[in-house]
Amino acid sequence: MPGKKPFEALILVSCLGLTAFVCMSNDATVNWLTAEDGIVEWSTALAFAAAALTCLWYARSQPQKPLRRCYLILWAMLTFVFLGEETSWFQRQLHFDTPELLAQNVQGETNLHNLPALTPKVVAGPTDLITSQGGFYIGFGLYFLCFPSVLQIGPLRRFAQAIAWPKVSPRFLLGVWLPIITTFVLATLISHGPSRDGLTELREMFFAIAIYLYCTLLPLLPSVSAGVTSVAGPTELPSNVQAIS
Repeated sequence: MPGKKPFEALILVSCLGLTAFVCMSNDATVNWLTAEDGIVEWSTALAFAAAALTCLWYARSQPQKPLRRCYLILWAMLTFVFLGEETSWFQRQLHFDTPELLAQNVQGETNLHNLPALTPKVVAGPTDLITSQGGFYIGFGLYFLCFPSVLQIGPLRRFAQAIAWPKVSPRFLLGVWLPIITTFVLATLISHGPSRDGLTELREMFFAIAIYLYCTLLPLLPSVSAGVTSVAGPTELPSNVQAIS
C-alpha cells in the first residue's frame, strides 16, 4: 500500500524520537508522561481500542474470505482483552470495587495480569518465568518474528497456504521491532529509575501501536503463496519471432 508508507515511517520516527526524549528527560517529566492514566497509558489503550474496532469493521466486509475474516475476529477479541487488561476494565473511570474473585490482585485492581500467580516477585524456578508479561512477549514474538520466517519453509509453507496465513513485508517487521528492541536495550543499560520504568511503559505502547497497524493492514495483506513454479511446458514463441538456428 504505497499510501501507507509515509504514515508508517512517521510512526516509526515518532516512536524512536519519543524513546530518545524519555532517555534525555528529567525524572519529573518522565513520571508525568508515563504515569498511571497518563498520556502513554491512554495512548496504549486507544491503540488497542482502535485495533478492535478496525478488525470488527473489516470483518463485516470480508464474507468472501472466511479465513481472513476469522483472523480479523480473532484479533478483535484479543485486542478487546488487551484493552480491558490495560485499563483494568475501566475500573477507575467507572468507580466499581474489585470483585472478590480478584481480591488477591497485587495492585488491588480488576485485571488478570496482576494476579500473584502471574506476577512472581522472585524468580525461584522455571515456572516463575511464566508471567502475564512473559506470555505476551512470547506470543508477540512468535506471531511477528518466528512465524513469518518458519512458515516460508517446505511443508510449513504449504500449511501456511492452507490456512491463508497473512504475509507481512520485511519492512513492516523492521518497523515493528526496531522501537521495541531499542527500548529493551536502553532499559538494560539503565539499571533503575524513572527512565527505565518509562521505557517499559513506552514498550507497551509500541506493542499496541504495532498491533493496531497490523490490524489496519490485515484485510489487505496477501496470503502466503505456494511458491511453486509452474510445471507447464515451454511457452510457444509468437509467430513473428524467428528461431535462430
